[in-house]
Amino acid sequence: MAWMGLAPAWAAPTAVTPRMLLETVDISGVTLSPDRRQAAFRLETPSLARDSYDSAWYVLDVAGSGTPLHLGDGGAPLRSAAGFVLDEAPQWSPDGRWLYYRALREGEVQVWRAASDGSGAEPVTRDPANVVWFALEDGGRRLIYQVGATREAIVQAEQAEYDHGIRYDETVLGQQPLFRGAPIAGRPASHRTLQGLGLLWDSPKRFHWVDLATLRVEPATAAQAARLQSQQPIVQAADADVRAVVASPDGKTSAVLSGRYPASALQVRAQDGTVGAICRACAGMTIEGMAWRNDHELIFTARDLEHDYANTLYAWRPEGDALRRITASPGLLGADRFGQGATCAVGSRYALCVAAAADIAPRLEQVDLDTGVRRVRVDPNAELTATGQANARLEFLRWNSAAGKAFTGYLLLPVQTPPGQRTPLFMTYFRCPGYLRGGYGDEWPLLSLVDHGIAVLCMSRPPLPSMWDQVAVDDYADALEGIRSAVDLLDAQARIDRGRVGMGGMSYGGEVVAWVARNASLLAAASVANNQVSPAWYWFSALAEGRAEAIMRRWQLGYPDQTPAMWETLSPTFGVDRVEAPFLMQLPESEFRANIEFHVRMLRSGRPSELWVYPQETHAKQRPRVKLAVYERNLDWFRFWLLGHQDPAPHKAMQYARWHGWRERQCARPTPSGAPWYCAASH
Repeated sequence: MAWMGLAPAWAAPTAVTPRMLLETVDISGVTLSPDRRQAAFRLETPSLARDSYDSAWYVLDVAGSGTPLHLGDGGAPLRSAAGFVLDEAPQWSPDGRWLYYRALREGEVQVWRAASDGSGAEPVTRDPANVVWFALEDGGRRLIYQVGATREAIVQAEQAEYDHGIRYDETVLGQQPLFRGAPIAGRPASHRTLQGLGLLWDSPKRFHWVDLATLRVEPATAAQAARLQSQQPIVQAADADVRAVVASPDGKTSAVLSGRYPASALQVRAQDGTVGAICRACAGMTIEGMAWRNDHELIFTARDLEHDYANTLYAWRPEGDALRRITASPGLLGADRFGQGATCAVGSRYALCVAAAADIAPRLEQVDLDTGVRRVRVDPNAELTATGQANARLEFLRWNSAAGKAFTGYLLLPVQTPPGQRTPLFMTYFRCPGYLRGGYGDEWPLLSLVDHGIAVLCMSRPPLPSMWDQVAVDDYADALEGIRSAVDLLDAQARIDRGRVGMGGMSYGGEVVAWVARNASLLAAASVANNQVSPAWYWFSALAEGRAEAIMRRWQLGYPDQTPAMWETLSPTFGVDRVEAPFLMQLPESEFRANIEFHVRMLRSGRPSELWVYPQETHAKQRPRVKLAVYERNLDWFRFWLLGHQDPAPHKAMQYARWHGWRERQCARPTPSGAPWYCAASH
């Protein structure tokens, strides 16, 4: 690989293809050795050939300049129930000889260890159940780990349901496939509860010790495990809003980060809970991660809310409340793109941080904590970054809606576009952290769209602690005004053709797409990757514990016959007659059923609607082949509806025949905003 110092033998690509975006390598788990001289990290690489993701652990010399040393296979990355990769840090042995980590290999989650000199890796546990937690103890001589039900017991419980039936209760989500419909720990499993847990998830937990010299296993007591898992005593019962606690190297004090995001409060406490210092200079900051440099200086990452997801690294000395800015980044610096609160690995002189920006694919950077000087140590995506920067012109935008609400976004323009020439525009809305590979959820190949002459605007939702903190109808209305204002701004600057605007979104972003399509004549094409608010969606989830109350709080929706006016307002199912844009829906099997009524109503009314379903996929799609298919279909969709382009590949002929038929019907059907642009064009 080029980042290991080997120059590629092939010519550099001239465009960013969907496959190149899919094969973006991610970096996670950056952790320093006890002596802070080495940094371990994990590379996560998609494999189309195996239709899976691989990971591997490496180590590098923090102060040196050599290439990283491969330690061992990390297995398939572990994921949340929603499908997002977990950024799980490994644990070093106190003597720095071993790196311990959980790995999913051959259908099992076990604890592995890799020798830090690269001499090999081996499993430490061989439990019949998957390991969910572990910790080193007794000076690194023993390891304690936690497991639940065995893999065989779970398989038997699934088979028993298959043979004898499933009682529909509050643990069952109706739109989920009930038998082995989505992956858990690397295999298709039966999901239960809103948290996406599998069968027997509530089985009693078991704990075991491993003698790390002999790998002998013996039972541990729950009391022993509780002692290791318990919160530090400085966290009090009243500290409900504590987000992180980090002990100083000498163990005498701890930094405590609290406050509902994006608000932050930072203080230092003694082990008895006494507050020793408060970072008054941090007031108003949004702190996302922290680590001690030494007993006297705390390093933390803060997000600049005025510049979207841009991170700044600070040093705070509690004594005297002295705050120093180390370096500012145009994008992520140590923070995780999925919002898991990761931070830089901080040593005595340097910090190792995963860095990424809108036009910079993930790489590992070394930051001098005294001077702020940064240098790239590992760059597995250098070619991708260079190709994207050569083809796309990046601008950061900030604007206000008519109501005065502030919005931000990144605009990507084709470099060959002359000033004043209007281009089609694709928008996506929700979150734009780090590299703009595919928007939130990685569904739309943004740089590939730009390469084909379509400008891209990735808009971020104004920061709130949670979507649940605002009633949906107000939230969607704010989003629409921000989107409308962005289109007005770019149109007034003669940069876009407002008659050729497309939009895509996943999760909350997909809800916003449907709202915009029903309440404004802005879109010439739309694409969503999630279920929509519909009666079916309500009934599928309403029995789950607390779900009906949450739906009422967020969407103001009760039974469809109890709150009919709000259903008419919120659900696209009841507003098909107001939808002018052709709709593409690419959904996991666990979500598509809620959209069937909308899809059928669209088709029966003569409106273009295409619904694709991906079996055994989660909210965020996982399989590389699926993700590539999604990328390519979205690229075809928006090139067709915004540019009038048809890919000549023979295997796509039926697709375009279908789309051409819809386009003819669109042109024959009068709309309030007039005929679409392509009705007057010659193709």
